[in-house]
Amino acid sequence: MNTEAQPLPTDPSSTQTNESTASAPVSEHAAQANAPEAVQAEALGSASVPRCVAASVLGVSHQRAGQPLQDAYAYELWADGTAILAVADGAGSAAKAEQGSTVAVQAAMAAMRDRLWSIPGNVQKTPAEISSAEIAPAEIDWRDSMHHVFGQARAALVATAAQAEAPLRDYATTLLVLTITETHAACGLIGDCAAVIQSVDEELVSLCAPQKGEYANMTNFLTQPHALDMVAVQVWTGRVQNAAVLSDGLLELALNVAQNRPYAPFFAPLFAFAASAQDTAQASAALAEFLNSDRINRRTHDDKTLILLSRGVEE
Repeated sequence: MNTEAQPLPTDPSSTQTNESTASAPVSEHAAQANAPEAVQAEALGSASVPRCVAASVLGVSHQRAGQPLQDAYAYELWADGTAILAVADGAGSAAKAEQGSTVAVQAAMAAMRDRLWSIPGNVQKTPAEISSAEIAPAEIDWRDSMHHVFGQARAALVATAAQAEAPLRDYATTLLVLTITETHAACGLIGDCAAVIQSVDEELVSLCAPQKGEYANMTNFLTQPHALDMVAVQVWTGRVQNAAVLSDGLLELALNVAQNRPYAPFFAPLFAFAASAQDTAQASAALAEFLNSDRINRRTHDDKTLILLSRGVEE
């Protein structure tokens, strides 16, 4: 059973650091979608109680430049253990970056939800009524589903730009979508966000290597002409115990980017913290303080978003 929440670490890892920066105030996240059905797993007699702890904070460079928070995120937890997580990072040079990231996340969440609901037998059901058997992997073409989701997100950006009579590039954003069921984890990515899962055997896996451009600080965006050809999809088979999705502001702290290998000292205390959190609102506030701490801000000056998923402890 869960006990009192574990404290967050004072130092995220012993990894490489970026240039020193001053602290920045916590900013409200750009998007968060918690489904009404999000999780009362105990009511279904499950010993595994999924929960998400999430936060997004303004980067010190954006604070100094007078820019808004350009990250957006959302998540849904379903009563059968299915989780949908999404994060996007608006391009710093884009005029409407914060709108672009928000539109992309919201459209992607809706598209993935609809994709799962459209499976035969799931129509007219709520997430709480859909069992893991009814979203069995044999019934899902994960790669096709992810490409559909990213296509819908891009179409939403195109429609938003057209309505505003603005160039599509003004809404440039990255996008990552992670869907987890009892048997699979499927990740789709364009850009340089990251998704890390931990199996029940405590193996850490970074899905879909963050995409880096030819030059420093360059990546791919959903608004590019051939963006859908650049979408990476990876499907992992097994039971996920913990997961994290993060924007590129935390990339160098969390991963060996060159090898796409997660840093265990970064994730271990964070996963323990999420697993022990009984009040997710309070835990999310504590996570925001951690992301905004001097120790973190000395290592990264960009916006920072982190969603931690704990799928509970099997009894």
